[in-house]
Amino acid sequence: MHLKNADVDAAVVAPQPLHELCTDDWNQALAWSELGAQSAPQYSDLVETNDDVRYFEFGRVRQGDPTFYVRARVFKCAYLDRAAANLRASVGPAGKLNRRPLTGAELRDLSEYLWQFTQYNNAGYAVLQSSGSASSAALTHTLHIGRLVRGGVSPSCDRVEVIAWRHTLDTTTGTLQVEISTLWSFGAHESAGAVSLCTG
Repeated sequence: MHLKNADVDAAVVAPQPLHELCTDDWNQALAWSELGAQSAPQYSDLVETNDDVRYFEFGRVRQGDPTFYVRARVFKCAYLDRAAANLRASVGPAGKLNRRPLTGAELRDLSEYLWQFTQYNNAGYAVLQSSGSASSAALTHTLHIGRLVRGGVSPSCDRVEVIAWRHTLDTTTGTLQVEISTLWSFGAHESAGAVSLCTG
């Protein structure tokens, strides 16, 4: 998980913007990790720390349950500042990428990394393609994602939607925008192990 403003400030509730935290100060990141652990339903002890060029990471184990291990991360602002983002919204500002140089490969890595922490990294979703493009002033990276929308009781039709989850990077400022759009969809159902398209 990435620590968010709501993890360290109980006053941040919906519909207020929700975003991941960033700092370049290890002590600040550690303090936020401790605040997050104290505000959790059950406290977890700090057992490990790691340092990556993108984030600080704090490994914690829940007291009385050594099988519960969580990695709490805090972005480094020198890499990514997400203060302008709102995780409650699917479109709009997505922060500022501060790492230089700003390249298509850097945007791809960020987009694919952020995907891991979204609803799209769950059962019923599959990444079909990851691709980028460039213009004179911006870089764009798109994940094409298949999404299954259950139709209910068999033999009703399920819907399969193909969506585009797109990040656009301003190559002058580093600001990021995110948008999502449905490209197409179709109906299908399964019967006796065979899948067929729905008609009508």
